[in-house]
Amino acid sequence: MNNICDCHFHVFAAPDKFPMVPTRGYEPPVLAITDYQRLFAPLGVTRMVLVQPSCYGADNRYMLDELKSLGTQGRAVVAVASDVTTEELAAMHKAGARGIRVNAVGGSTLSLAQLADIAPKLHALGLHVQTFMPLGQLPSVEQALLATGLPIVLDHFGSVDSRLGLEQPTMKALGRMLATGRVWVKLSAAFRITQSSAPYQDLVPYAQALMNLRPDRMVWGSDWPYIRFIDKVAPDFNPLHFFMDAIQSEDHRQRLFADNAKILYQFD
Repeated sequence: MNNICDCHFHVFAAPDKFPMVPTRGYEPPVLAITDYQRLFAPLGVTRMVLVQPSCYGADNRYMLDELKSLGTQGRAVVAVASDVTTEELAAMHKAGARGIRVNAVGGSTLSLAQLADIAPKLHALGLHVQTFMPLGQLPSVEQALLATGLPIVLDHFGSVDSRLGLEQPTMKALGRMLATGRVWVKLSAAFRITQSSAPYQDLVPYAQALMNLRPDRMVWGSDWPYIRFIDKVAPDFNPLHFFMDAIQSEDHRQRLFADNAKILYQFD
């Protein structure tokens, strides 16, 4: 495969240089783009999408500073406050941002009501909204997300609950949302939502079902450096392997790992 794109990973600065929010739920290691590339370049990853960690709130400075080193091969998803201005969004878009994040699991800088208020500003710049919901809660926010009129990216399998089967309400909501054509799903971080241990076989049917449903709307992400889930990740963990095993079609693999991300994140 060519141009493999990791659509979800994080970097963390030394705490004395970029302060973290006091409400953070973890103490991250200091990790830069060079640390990421040392691990992922040998896997064939050439395009990268940085995602703002919750521990920095809406202060995107370190992530955007690191993004500079990637040039045209890098993009970002930022976190913003409800009073973000069009000028601030435009500057982040110029720096490589292609979406904003609403993280209902790790602590969001925006509520859905506030997202609705700033949606016109995002739409004008072609920015999408990326969301991470607690397991099983997607149906309760489905209409609110769609009502923004924005492209929507759903983290980590759309937060399906693997105990409930393919007919669960979350899968039905995913089917409806994907049918609109403006919703994307990240097949990422199986270790984060699994109800089992490695190799996370309980999520294989979900990866396959979603890939078959809309192969043009699935993207892959590693969620490196696996904050708070190291106990579920082996020292030699390769985040590509789960999806390489679950997705057998070469065409589907090419879309998942490369082609769809080129469209979503507007890589030249």
